[in-house]
Amino acid sequence: MSDIPVQVTAAQIADANELLQTKETEISALSQQLVDGESQFNSLVEEHSKLEEKFNNLLSAYNLVETEVAQLKQGLESESRLRLEVSVNYEKTKAEYAAKCEQLALKEAELYKKMMKLSQKGGPSISSGTIALSNVPRIPAFDGQPISFNRWISGVDELFANYPELTDFQKRILVVDSLKGEARSWYNAEPDANISSWDSIRKALAKQFGGAESLSMALDKIYTLQLTEKSDFNSFIQQIRPSIKIVTGKNDNLAIVMLRKQIDPSIRKYLPEVANESFEQFENRLKAQLSEMQAKSVRAHNDRQSAMDIDPVVAVMKNKDGDYYAAAQLYQNRHRFQSGSSNRFSNTQFRNYAQRSTKPHSRENTTMTKAQFDEYVRNSTCYNCGQKGHLRSACPNPHKSFRFMNPPPEPPDKNSDRNSIDTDNQNQNISSKTFAINFTTDEFSENVLPPTALTTLNLHLNENLCFKLNATINNISVFALLDSGSQITSITTALADKLGLPSSTHTPIKLKLGDNSTAKTSDKLVTADICFGNTTYPTTFRVMPSQPLDIILGANFIFASKVSYDPMNMKINFKQGDKYDVF
Repeated sequence: MSDIPVQVTAAQIADANELLQTKETEISALSQQLVDGESQFNSLVEEHSKLEEKFNNLLSAYNLVETEVAQLKQGLESESRLRLEVSVNYEKTKAEYAAKCEQLALKEAELYKKMMKLSQKGGPSISSGTIALSNVPRIPAFDGQPISFNRWISGVDELFANYPELTDFQKRILVVDSLKGEARSWYNAEPDANISSWDSIRKALAKQFGGAESLSMALDKIYTLQLTEKSDFNSFIQQIRPSIKIVTGKNDNLAIVMLRKQIDPSIRKYLPEVANESFEQFENRLKAQLSEMQAKSVRAHNDRQSAMDIDPVVAVMKNKDGDYYAAAQLYQNRHRFQSGSSNRFSNTQFRNYAQRSTKPHSRENTTMTKAQFDEYVRNSTCYNCGQKGHLRSACPNPHKSFRFMNPPPEPPDKNSDRNSIDTDNQNQNISSKTFAINFTTDEFSENVLPPTALTTLNLHLNENLCFKLNATINNISVFALLDSGSQITSITTALADKLGLPSSTHTPIKLKLGDNSTAKTSDKLVTADICFGNTTYPTTFRVMPSQPLDIILGANFIFASKVSYDPMNMKINFKQGDKYDVF
C-alpha cells in the first residue's frame, strides 16, 4: 500500500502554502506579544522597587517623627510638673505674706492705740502736743474782713470736726495763729475772759465780724463792682460771688437779679432771663457771652490794623421816579452824623473800620508794604481813564467831573439802550432800585470800564452783592445764590441727597447770621462740579440742614473762581481760559 501513489493537486498545494504562511504570521505576532509583555513586566518591577524604596523612606521618617513626639510629650509632662510645683510654692508664699501682713496690721493698731493714749494724757509733756499739731493742716489766714468771715469760720469748724482728738488749747493755738491784720489787733485788745477757751473765742469772733454789719459791707462791695466788656471775668466773679452769697443765701433767683444789676447793659441785653436757672448756670452763660464779645473786639481791632485802603468808586441809586442819589455821598453823610468830623486818616486810635477813605489812594496813606502796594497798583484799573497799571490818584489824564444829586442828561442815541435795560429789569422782578454808574455825558467806548472783580467791587461799595444764577450739577438744573456777604459755600441736605453727592465728615462750625442769631452747619462736606454753561468749577460745599436757597456761593467761591461784574451792562462774568458765561 505504501507504494500506492498519492495524487496531490496544485490547488491543495497552494492552500497548504497559504495556511503555512498564515501560521507563521500568527507565530511571529505571538512572539512580539511575548516580548512586549516581558518589557511591561520589567517596567512594573522597576516601579515596584521605587515605590518600595519610597515607602521605606516614609516609614523611617514616620519613626523619627514618632520619636520626636514622644520626646515632646515627655518634656511637656516635666514642664507641667514644674509649673505645678511653682504654683504650689506661690500659694504657700502668698499665705505666708498674708499672715505677715495681718501680724503687721495688728502691731500697727497697737501702736496707734498707744499713740492715742499718749496724746490724750494731760501731763506737761510738750512733745506729744507738738507731734499732734504737725499732722493737722494749717487754718487759712483771716484778716478781719466781715465778708469772708462766714466761709472762714465754717472751714475752721469743719477742720475741728475731722480732728476730734485736738484739745481746747491746740484749737486756740491754731485759730490765733491764723489771725492776721485787723483780726490779730482785735485779739490782742480783747479781754482775757473772752478768749479763755475756744468756745469763748468763737463767740467773740462771731460778735465782732459775723454780725449784721457784714451784710452792709457785702452790699457796699456789690455796688462798687461793675462788669464791662474790658473787665476780667474771673477777677470780677471771685470778688462779687462771696458778697452775693452772704446777702442772698441759697436764693438763686435773688442772686441772679443782684448780679445782673452789676452787668453793663451792652452785655446784659444778650442775656435773657431763664426760668428756674441756677446761679452757677447763669455764671457760665455770662462767662461765655463776655468771652465771645471780647474775642469779637480783638478780631475787629486786628481787621482795622490790617485793613487795605481801596480807591473809591462813584455810584448812584435810581428809584421809580427817575431821581438819582449818590450812594457814596449818602454813605459819607450817614457816617458823618454817626462818628463826627473824624476821618479815616485822623490820629484817633480806634477809628471806624467801615468808614471809607475820602483822600486819594497813594503810597503815603496806604497800610500796605511797598511790595504789596506795587503789586496792587500793577493789577489795578484806573477809574478815570480805564487803563490798567495805575490808580486814579496817579492818572496822567485830566480827571473827569462827576454829578451826584441831579440826574445826568441822557444822549439821544442812548435812550433805546436805557429803555431796554429797564424792560429787562421789570421782566426779572428786580427791585425798584437798581445799581448804575453815574459818569459824565462824554462818549465812552465799551472798553473804558472793563468788568471788575466782584470782591474788589464789594470792597468799593461796602455792600453785600447778591445774584441768583442758573446752574447744573450732575446734569440737574439748580438755582444758586451768589452772595458776597456769605463767608462759606453751602448746600442744603435735601439737595445733596437728591443729587447723590459723595460726602465726608468734618467738624461743624458755628455761624453768625444777619439778625444776630446763630446757626450751625452739619458735620458733612460734599464735593461737586457746578456748571454755569460753558464754565465748570469743582467746589466743596458745607451741608446745611436748611437755608433760604438750595445753594449759596459765598466769598470763598467768588475769590477762587475770580468772578467779575460788568457795571456798565450789570452782568456777572465767569471766565475759564477761552470759555465764558455771562448772566
